[in-house]
Formats: sequence, structure tokens, C-alpha cells
Amino acid sequence: MCNVGVLLQRGEALPQDLPRAACLFRKAADSGYAPAVYNLAVLYDNGEGVEKNTTEAFRLYQQASDAGHAGATFNLAVLYDRGEGGVQQDLQRAAQLYQRAADSGNQDAIYNLANLFDRGEGVEQDQKRAAVLYQKVADGGDLDAMRVLEIFGY
Repeated sequence: MCNVGVLLQRGEALPQDLPRAACLFRKAADSGYAPAVYNLAVLYDNGEGVEKNTTEAFRLYQQASDAGHAGATFNLAVLYDRGEGGVQQDLQRAAQLYQRAADSGNQDAIYNLANLFDRGEGVEQDQKRAAVLYQKVADGGDLDAMRVLEIFGY
């Protein structure tokens, strides 16, 4: 069910049909399948196939994150980092969530966590730790991290 939803969401092998994808994600999410919960959250977050509802997106990201979905944990961290989705900005909570997603190998989370350590936002400033994190994603081919390392001489 969720796999068909992904095909409908992306328009791969089937014509794109976001409302139908949302319906299939909802059915799979109701059974607690974390990837479906995450995919449904993304649709609500972006207003694709459903009416944009950042409060519902936040709730679903939280549910998927609690079930161990690293992408949901990352998106939840972004909401706390930016103070979006009806969430009050909380950089400490964002850092915790970025760390959890980073521990699962999420490269974007590692990069954003490096930014927080670099600026001392939500965490104690630690440019050595930031440099290690930037290097980790740069080693994976992240051009932004490579530029930061070059510009700041890390």
C-alpha cells in the first residue's frame, strides 16, 4: 500500500495522483507503519494532495520519529530549529533531534548539527566538533560542507 503511494506521489510507473497517495499513506499509517506516517507528514507539510496543515505534519513527524524514522526526526528537528509548523523555536530540542537523526546516518542532520555547534546555538559552541561533523559530510561528497571547511580553514 505504501509502495504504491510512493509511486503515485512521485509519478513513477503510475500517473502522479497526490490525493490517492495521501489516502494510501493514511491507510498504511493507521497500522503504524512509520514510512507511511512520514510520507503522509510530508504531504501535509507541503500541502500536496491534502490541505496544508503544519500542525498535522508536526504530529505525524513526531509519531514517525518516535517509531525510529530518521527522516521524520530530521524534519521534526528542522521545525524546532526554524520555529515552524506551529512549534516554538527550541534550538536545544532541535540539536537533540539532529543528533538522533545523525546517529542514524542522516547526512543533512549531521550538517545542520555542525552548523549549531559552529554558531553555538542550542549547544555550547564547539568549533572543533563542528569541523569533525562538517568533515564527515564533506567526506560523503557534500559540497556545502566542503566550502565551509575551505572558507573557515577547518
